Amino acid sequence: AAAAAPPPPLPAGCTSVKEVPQGLELALECYCSASARQTRVKAVSARSIGMEVKAKDSEANKPLCEYLGETLASVGSAKLRCEVVRGERAPVKVILLVEISRD
Repeated sequence: AAAAAPPPPLPAGCTSVKEVPQGLELALECYCSASARQTRVKAVSARSIGMEVKAKDSEANKPLCEYLGETLASVGSAKLRCEVVRGERAPVKVILLVEISRD
């Protein structure tokens, strides 16, 4: 099978998505609410990605990572591991996405 084409470069000044040696880091601003209809992306800017997470503040990391892993894996054929690297208990977070396998 042919190798996938590399992704296009990010726009100059974009800090919401950053390539790092381990994978991709996403800068997120999360609004958490147990009454939210669903977890979703609300807005994307050069500096951050706004997320609405259906969970209590203290329980948001797991559903957030599940949503990102499932949504982004559905776009390609890679299975992703997602972890919070900064902002474990804060609304502003940095998430690391690492490809763990390709179907």
